[in-house]
Amino acid sequence: MVSDKLLVLSSLFLVAFAQLPPEITSGEQRVLFENEHSQSSVRSYTPDRDIYVPFVNVEGGEHEQWTLSKTQGGYTIGNVATGGFIKAEDKRLVTTTSEGNATTFAISPAGGDSYVIKLPYEDLVWTVQNPVNYQGAVILAPSVGSDAQLWYIDEADESCDVD
Repeated sequence: MVSDKLLVLSSLFLVAFAQLPPEITSGEQRVLFENEHSQSSVRSYTPDRDIYVPFVNVEGGEHEQWTLSKTQGGYTIGNVATGGFIKAEDKRLVTTTSEGNATTFAISPAGGDSYVIKLPYEDLVWTVQNPVNYQGAVILAPSVGSDAQLWYIDEADESCDVD
């Protein structure tokens, strides 16, 4: 009886663990967050400013690379180039210079290879706004299942770093 319960619990754990992309199952990884709608990666060039995705094909180097760190209850996300961490601020996503001010995000499978990135226990997900000057700010909005809310998480190619 006890062994049956342990088997069920371990199976549930493995199913939940298997839903995460392999590169973010533990520890800290350097990743890119590519949006389905824009077909480009989230980037940040200045701490304390909005994060965004460009709607033009432009190489972002370290500005589009993020450290994804597993924490209790989710993940914190820091920009490789600026050293800033993503913080939710009035439904906007900005970078902050203090890791202590970083927001913890949940990452959930959305079908295929895509994910939604959201505030834990809330229906607010990363969403790309319509572009202004070829850039779309990333904000928190209620989940509606649009491609502006779907993300691909890819391991960053560290050979593309910009000095």
